[in-house]
This record gives sequence, C-alpha cells and structure tokens, in this order.
Amino acid sequence: MRSKVDRDQALKNRLWVIETELEHLSANLLNGLLSPTLMKMLSDREVEKADLENRLARSMPMKPVAQILLHPVLVQKFSEKIGALRETLNESVIRIEAAELMDQLIESVTIYPDVANGPEAEVVASVADLVAYATNDNAAPRGGVVVLLRWLRE
Repeated sequence: MRSKVDRDQALKNRLWVIETELEHLSANLLNGLLSPTLMKMLSDREVEKADLENRLARSMPMKPVAQILLHPVLVQKFSEKIGALRETLNESVIRIEAAELMDQLIESVTIYPDVANGPEAEVVASVADLVAYATNDNAAPRGGVVVLLRWLRE
C-alpha cells in the first residue's frame, strides 16, 4: 500500500512539473517565440500530461476507502451555525461576506445529476477548517487534512 502512495505522489509531482513547463512554454508561444522545437516540446508535454492524468485517475478509488464519522456535538454546532448563516444570507450586505467564508471553508463541489436516487453533491472541505469554524467562534480557516463529504438527496 505504501508503494502505491509513493507512486501516486511521484505521478502528482511529475504532473506539477509538466504543468509548470507547459505554462512557461505557452508564455513563450504568446510572446512570439515560435519554433519547431517549442512546438515539439508543447506537444510532448501535453501528451505526457494526459498520460499522467489518466494514470492518476485510474489509481484513485471510485469510492472513499474509509468513512469519517464526525463527533455528534461538532455536527450539531456546525449545523446550528449553518442555519444562522442561512438566515443571515437574506441580508444583501452580508451576502458577500458569507460567500467569501463559504469559499474559504469549501474547496470544491461536484454535482452528479444522474445517479439512481436523484442528484448527488460531492463536497471537498478541510476538517480542520470546519472544526475551527464550528468550535472557535467562527475562526478563519487555516488548512488541514482534507476529507471528502458526500451529501445525498434523500
């Protein structure tokens, strides 16, 4: 299992390098430094990027390996604060501030409209940020372990 984690990290590291190189090569292209070598390098990097993304996608589990159960008190506190936030959102002045907070707490949301029991939302957030917000008087997010939370429409 550890070698798979190491291999996946090596793939991610190489993907980051390739994406950085593509940014630099694209900048050169935009600056008019067009040459056969530049075009070949761009093409090679694009092919390698697609290969790395495919390999990473195949290595990712389709479903979360472990379910993380949050403490009921934390869930209750977070639920209360979200309810208060929902009420506050009715005030247009505060709506912008609330949107910024949600942007800090939630890393990404993916909607899957065509699942058996209706639409499904996949929310990626930092546990440390959610716990800090729920327990530390609306503390600003600081980062931490990222978990995947699935909310199903019932």
